[in-house]
Amino acid sequence: MHGWKKKVPYFIGEKGREIFYILGLYQWHEIVDQEGEIHKIGSIGMLTRETNTVMGQIHNDGPNKRRMPLFLTPELEQQWLHAQDEESLMPIFNYEMPDQALEYYPVYTLRGYPNRPDGKHRYEPYQWSDLPPLGQDGPMQQSLF
Repeated sequence: MHGWKKKVPYFIGEKGREIFYILGLYQWHEIVDQEGEIHKIGSIGMLTRETNTVMGQIHNDGPNKRRMPLFLTPELEQQWLHAQDEESLMPIFNYEMPDQALEYYPVYTLRGYPNRPDGKHRYEPYQWSDLPPLGQDGPMQQSLF
């Protein structure tokens, strides 16, 4: 069935890890409001990379299609936290999470807390009616990113 037109949210995580890092950079900067008061504002950016095969099938539309968070092994996460030069960053930027290391399945929603029709928790798998198998959903499948 091609042309699935509904955005389908997916739970995505690393197998065997309840908590994992998603790399980002943050910055504090000051702005001056109309009354001349200075306010400190923070901003954050998530580091992404080209998708692996599975994520390419999930995140395949929109302005950031074929991008995924930079998931890392626990060792590379620690290397990220302690990196001091470009040479120590290259293995991090070049790492691609293998498809088989990811857990992924459709969920009802990722936004807000609406009641699911089946009464289950928001992160439990949800069976969408007529949802084609992953990778056979045509160009209109959209995802959580």
